Amino acid sequence: MLSNRFLYISVFLLAILLVTFNLSAKKKLDLDELDSFSNYLNEQEMWPGRVAPDFELALMDGREFKLSDNIGKKIIILNFFATWCEPCRQEMPELSKFYLERQDDKFIMIGIDVDEKIDVVRSFLAKADVSFPVGIDIGGKIAAAYSANGLPTTVVIGADGLIKLYEVGAIANAEISFNPYLEAGVAAIIAGEVINPAEYQTLLKNQPEIESPDKEPEEKQLTGRARAISLKMDCPCGCSHLLAECTCNTGDKIKTKLSGMDFAGKSDREIIMALNEEFCVRDD
Repeated sequence: MLSNRFLYISVFLLAILLVTFNLSAKKKLDLDELDSFSNYLNEQEMWPGRVAPDFELALMDGREFKLSDNIGKKIIILNFFATWCEPCRQEMPELSKFYLERQDDKFIMIGIDVDEKIDVVRSFLAKADVSFPVGIDIGGKIAAAYSANGLPTTVVIGADGLIKLYEVGAIANAEISFNPYLEAGVAAIIAGEVINPAEYQTLLKNQPEIESPDKEPEEKQLTGRARAISLKMDCPCGCSHLLAECTCNTGDKIKTKLSGMDFAGKSDREIIMALNEEFCVRDD
């Protein structure tokens, strides 16, 4: 069976071929989509092997989850999602089924909703029949620590405190995606080959920060057509505000993107659809 890395590389090469073909038909090439795809591949590659950032999260069932309290004791799967994200909704039944079949004292899955209102999330969880614990990442700080800019993003953390899998996009087959890491991790826990809290904190403290070559610029003041589009587009964070009025993390990123876009030959509807597509990673 082909590895995920081989598939990503194959798709990336195919994208380059398509771009090259389009050069013969277009006077000007818009590189935004190619840049986004390149960043997507970089995130897939740069996170495995790094120490998982610590965090605390209030779960919606009333419990508190602290990553460092579980490192070395359990194999941990984090699933960053949002209720407005269609691929997130598509993968929930697969993740819930896997959790119900595999949950034990050496494995835990935590759903992390990225900065939405509690009533919106609670309604979504009830309709989707989500089986694993979920908490809301208020302000998006945990998502930022894990560079979870595209949703869904799923992270597998081993018994040694290191990230084993960093997957952007919907999980289609949880057993194929997770089982190799769970089996190796559980074997390490049984053998006592785990990291202790002091070792974890030392590794985390000494870990160099990820260098981001394309750091997000500060949000610019929207004018002209960009402003007009922001007054038509609903913010996809799950609130009831238009993009122009919303100050959430997702909204800020979309407005920053909108401020530098080339609108030539594109309708407002096409631009809005493209923005929604870019900030909610799809699998199709």
